[in-house]
Amino acid sequence: MKPALVVLLMATITFTSISLAHPLLCPPFTEVYSLYVVVHEGSLKAKISMHPEGISWGLFLSHCYEGSEDYWESLLEEYLVEALGLSTYEITASYISNSEKAIVVEIKSDLASSTRYDAVTGRLTILNSIPEGEVLIQVVLRSSTGVYQPSPEPTYEHKNEVGWLGNLSNPLLEREFSAYLKIPVIIRVVGLPSTLKARVFVNGEERSELAGNEVVTLYLQRGDVVSLEPSITLDNHRYILATKPQRVTKPAELVFEYSLEYRVRITANVEGVWLVVDGRKRSLPFEAWWGHGESHKISVPKSLVLSGDEKERTSFSFQKWSDGMRDNEREVKVEGPLLLQAIYTRKVEYLVKVTSRYGRPYGEGWWPEGSFIRVGVEGGVWEDSLYVFYADEGSRYVLEGWLVDGNLVRSCEVTVRADRPKEVEAVWKAQFYIEVESKYAEVEGEGWYYAGELAVIRVSSVFVEEGDWGHRFLGWYENGELLTSSSSLSFRVRGPRVLVARWSDLVRVTVKDEKGSSIIATLRSKEGWVERGSVVTVKAIPEVIYGFPANYVACGVEVDGLRYPLSAAVKADNPIKLKVIRCPDYTPAVISGLAASVFAGMLLVYRTKAAGKLPIKIEALRRKPREFSQEPTSEFEETRIYEFEEDEFTRIYDTDVEEQ
Repeated sequence: MKPALVVLLMATITFTSISLAHPLLCPPFTEVYSLYVVVHEGSLKAKISMHPEGISWGLFLSHCYEGSEDYWESLLEEYLVEALGLSTYEITASYISNSEKAIVVEIKSDLASSTRYDAVTGRLTILNSIPEGEVLIQVVLRSSTGVYQPSPEPTYEHKNEVGWLGNLSNPLLEREFSAYLKIPVIIRVVGLPSTLKARVFVNGEERSELAGNEVVTLYLQRGDVVSLEPSITLDNHRYILATKPQRVTKPAELVFEYSLEYRVRITANVEGVWLVVDGRKRSLPFEAWWGHGESHKISVPKSLVLSGDEKERTSFSFQKWSDGMRDNEREVKVEGPLLLQAIYTRKVEYLVKVTSRYGRPYGEGWWPEGSFIRVGVEGGVWEDSLYVFYADEGSRYVLEGWLVDGNLVRSCEVTVRADRPKEVEAVWKAQFYIEVESKYAEVEGEGWYYAGELAVIRVSSVFVEEGDWGHRFLGWYENGELLTSSSSLSFRVRGPRVLVARWSDLVRVTVKDEKGSSIIATLRSKEGWVERGSVVTVKAIPEVIYGFPANYVACGVEVDGLRYPLSAAVKADNPIKLKVIRCPDYTPAVISGLAASVFAGMLLVYRTKAAGKLPIKIEALRRKPREFSQEPTSEFEETRIYEFEEDEFTRIYDTDVEEQ
């Protein structure tokens, strides 16, 4: 007999025995079932309970359960095993629960023994094995790895548990209840062409293949690591995985992106050439993979020496790249596979050496035989058709030209031919600035002079008059030291100099004497120039002007309305005008009056004597000096002078005689 037939026969016998063992005295009631399934680390535990509805719990126990315990255990076992499709299992418990008023059967098994479990996807299906006429009101599924995408829609859903709930009036009628015990992960690949596939790995084991923009769903355990093939090469194209491996923690869509790279190969047509890529020296031939759209700076030597000495050499000279570019330094943008070759030709080169004491010379270097080179210098400025380089404020150097093959070429820039090694030297000539300073008069000779050149400086006048002020040239000074009193100075220029014309200030002094011809004593004239700050005195000419009825005596000098003694020394800080004061002296009139008085007195005495009267004494009036002070001013020093008091004379000898 075949095994399948044996199993079927055993099942038939079992069902018949169960059916035959149904309690005969058990009154009718409704069987209400609840199913609980728990999955943990590959093991499965399940519990089924039956609650009798429509009969009291006590009556059920006495008339239906007692004596038929095996029947009920076998019945619940059958429903549970069929619901989970278990091939092997173990009953761990069979009991009645007075608190729940239900019969309970518990079993355990390996998850893999369930025919309703898909080990690849992790989907577990629970069949509704309760026969028609009975009621299923609860199915609960719990898993330590989580429960995902339950079907049909559950009554409730938590992280690790879902439940489908009903009641007597609305029982669970669905034939299947399912959920995934593994995490559904959607994997998508971008950046690959549709003709190229990448292998998908889970924990290092290949699980699937995906082409560009394809999607696959894998059901994985929490903690599984998903990765794709790190690189895929197709001819001169390479696809590099840019996304790191992803660890599964929850349902998600994982996008893995590939970036495209192209094969790059750079060579040269001669040996000994090297390549510089982004500042790093590389040997040739050079091969690499560069990403699409990247830019890289590459260069090869402009020339490569084969043989020669310090001034002449034979070399390979760069001509162009194989794509026609003629610059040995270039930037390439990668948009496809790149094959480049640097092309060199053999040539002779000469060293052109350019030197200059000042500025920044250009044109120096190794040049191919027969080439023409512009040689010059930077850093100078143009000043009045001269190209000069300033060393400091008073010194500069003028570019005279270039010394080429021993000949001076008077030009700011020269062109030389590389027909042999050459040395080109800039010729500079020093110039120095002679600065001339003068407050008065015009000066000549200021400016730039070549070293050794004769410089002549001069002032246009040695005396400058400005109203009542005058300025007299004293000489040429340098650093406070007198060089010459002459109005001109000549010398050979050896460096920058600052020469100062120094002047003395003069003021005009005049004296006025309405009755005489007085003069300034130091000038011996009525008017003239004196050093500012010097002291002047007046010489009265004549000192006395004789006349009648009075003489006029020079008795003082007046300055700006103030009177000083005739002998006063007046300081000339500014232009001044002096006026000689003459005081009247009535001595001639007094003498004449005294004479007349004596004569009249004698006559009176004579007459008195003759008449018998007493004689009288006549005393001549005398002049009495009176002292007075003149307060000092800012223009004059303090001076004490005297003048004669003339009140009595005026009072006594009031005369209308005009002063002569």
